[in-house]
Amino acid sequence: LAALSAVSAVPSGFTNTQMAGGFDSSSDPPTKLRFLPDGRVLFCARSGDFYLSPTAVPLKKTFLFTVNNVDSDGELGVLSFVLDPNFASNGFFYVYFSDYNSMRVSRFTLTASNIANSESNLWKDSDGLQGKIYHFGGDISFGPDGKLYISQGEKSQTSIAGNSNNLLTCVIRINTDGTVPANNNNGFKKNSCWAWGLRNGYRSTWDLETNRYLIANVGGNDQSDAVEEVYLGKQNANYGWPDCEGACDNPDFACSCSKHTAPLYWYNHKDSNQPTFYNAAIIGGFVYRGNMFPASYKGVYFFGDFSRKWIRYLSFDSSNNLITSGKDSRYNNAGATLFEGSAGQVINFEPGPDGSLWYCTWNDIRRIAFGSTNVVTTTSIPPTTTAINAPPNPSVCASRGPVTIDIDWAAKEGISFSRAACVGDTIRWTFSDGQPHTVTPGVFPNPKTEPFYVGLIMTKGYQYSWTITDAGNYPYYCEVHAFNMAGTIYVSAAPKACPSSGVSNMMLCRNGQTCDVTTASGGFACCGTAGRGGCPPEKPLMCANMGCSGDYCCDSTDGACATNGGLLASCPVIANVKTTTSKTTKTTKSTKAATSTTTTTTT
Repeated sequence: LAALSAVSAVPSGFTNTQMAGGFDSSSDPPTKLRFLPDGRVLFCARSGDFYLSPTAVPLKKTFLFTVNNVDSDGELGVLSFVLDPNFASNGFFYVYFSDYNSMRVSRFTLTASNIANSESNLWKDSDGLQGKIYHFGGDISFGPDGKLYISQGEKSQTSIAGNSNNLLTCVIRINTDGTVPANNNNGFKKNSCWAWGLRNGYRSTWDLETNRYLIANVGGNDQSDAVEEVYLGKQNANYGWPDCEGACDNPDFACSCSKHTAPLYWYNHKDSNQPTFYNAAIIGGFVYRGNMFPASYKGVYFFGDFSRKWIRYLSFDSSNNLITSGKDSRYNNAGATLFEGSAGQVINFEPGPDGSLWYCTWNDIRRIAFGSTNVVTTTSIPPTTTAINAPPNPSVCASRGPVTIDIDWAAKEGISFSRAACVGDTIRWTFSDGQPHTVTPGVFPNPKTEPFYVGLIMTKGYQYSWTITDAGNYPYYCEVHAFNMAGTIYVSAAPKACPSSGVSNMMLCRNGQTCDVTTASGGFACCGTAGRGGCPPEKPLMCANMGCSGDYCCDSTDGACATNGGLLASCPVIANVKTTTSKTTKTTKSTKAATSTTTTTTT
C-alpha cells in the first residue's frame, strides 16, 4: 500500500509514513500490533481478523485467521492482545475481546505453519455485557511478575461503578492459566480486581525497566469538568470514578486525596471549544527505550489523543519524577511536549524493534522514524489511474517460473484489480471484508471468451485460486458484500522452444533461416542467419504462409501479426541485415525461387 507522509507535523529530522491502510474506520479499525522475535508482525482489527506480515518493512496485510464469535458493536470487539514472554518457544499470545455475552481472555498458539489455533478460554468477565457496548477498556499486558493485567472501564454503568460486588472500573490481574493470584487481596468479592476507579482504561502498558504500570484513563462527557488522566498502577488503588476526575482535590468533584489516588498527569476539556464527543480522548502509549531517536527522548512516555489527533510526551528525571517546567501551561498540572500535531485518530502505540515508533489510527498503521537512513517506502499497488491493460512480454515469462499473484479485496481503495500474468501462474483472490457470506463456487468457462465469475464472496479470509493454462485476455467479475470487483487477467506464454535442425525446422524456417522465439503469443518466428539482425527484404516470400510482424515472420496464431490471407501485402525493408550486398542478392534469388515453388505447390 502506498506510503503517505505529507500530512505529518513531526519535529525536524523525523518522518511519519503510512505502513498499511485500507481498514474500515467505521467498523473495523486496527486495534493492536506486536513485533514477533523473528521479524514478523502480528496485528489485528476490531472485528477479530488477525494479519501476519512476514516483514515490518514492507508491512503486508496478509490474512491469518479470525477469532470466533466476536461482538464488535460500539466499542466492543478485539481490543488488544499480548505475546507470551516465552513466545519464541511456545507461540502463545493472549487476546482480550468481547463475545456476545461478556468480555474474555483467550490464549491462541501461532504455529510454524503460521496458523493460529487451539483457542483456550482462560478468563470470562462474570458481570457480562448486560446490553452495554461502551467503556470496556481495554488493554492487556504482562507485568514484571509474569501476571496478565487488563485495564477495563465502567461499562456504561456509572450508577453502580466502584461497587465491590462487581468488576466495573477494575484493573484485572490473573495468572496465565486464567486463575486468580492469591495475593490480589483487594477486598472485592470478585478478587480478580487488582485496582479500580477507571472510567475507561482504554490503553495501559508496563515499563519493565522501571516496573511502572501506566494507565491512560479516558474522561467523562461533560465538557465543563471532564478530565483525561495518566495513572501509575498500584495494587488496591482507587482512581476515583465515578466520584472524582483529575486531581485528588479537584473542586469540580467529590474528590478526596485520602481516598482517591492522584493521577500522574491530567488535562481537562475546558481549553477546547470542540463539541463534547470530539473534545478529548486520551490514548496511552509506551515509555521510549529505543536507540533511533535522539538521546533526549530516552525514557519519555509517548501518548496521544484520539479526538485532538496529536501525539505528545511526558519527561521524567532520574528519579522517575515528572518534569513539569517549560511545558504547555494549558495542560494543567504538567503539560506535555507536542511531538506530532497531525497524527490522525490515534488508537494504539507500539515500539518498533529498530527504535521507531509505530501507531494505529482509525484506518491505518503508521511509523515515525528519525534520520534519513531510516526513511522507508512501502510497496505500492498500481492505482486505478494506471491500470494494467496488456500482457507481459513473453521474455518475462521465459525468465521466471510460475508465481502466485494476489488480488486482495481488502485493499480495494484506489487499486487496479487487473493483473499481467504468465501461463502457469496462479491468480489468488482473497476476500476479507469482515462480513460472513455464503460460498458460491467460481465458474471458469472454456473456451474463456466471456467474463468469468469468481464467486459470490464468501467467508472472511476466503481465498479462490485459478491456475492459468492458456494465453489470452480474461475479463472476470465477482460479487462482494456491498461491492462488485471486476478486472482482466492479461496472460502471455513463454515462447515455444525452437525445434532442432531437420525437417521440422526446415518447415518452419525455410532455406536456412533460423528460428527466433520473440513472438507475443509464444509462436515461432523466422529470421536471417546473419546475426539475427533482421529478415531480408523479401520477407513476405520468406514467411510463406506466416504473416510479417516487424523484423519477424510469425505464425497465424499471433494476434499481433497483421496478416492478409496468411501473407502481408508488404513488409518493411530491414536496414541492419549483416550481409554484403552481393551475398544478399544471391540469397534473395535462391530464396525467391524456392519460396515461389513451395507457394505454388501449396496453392
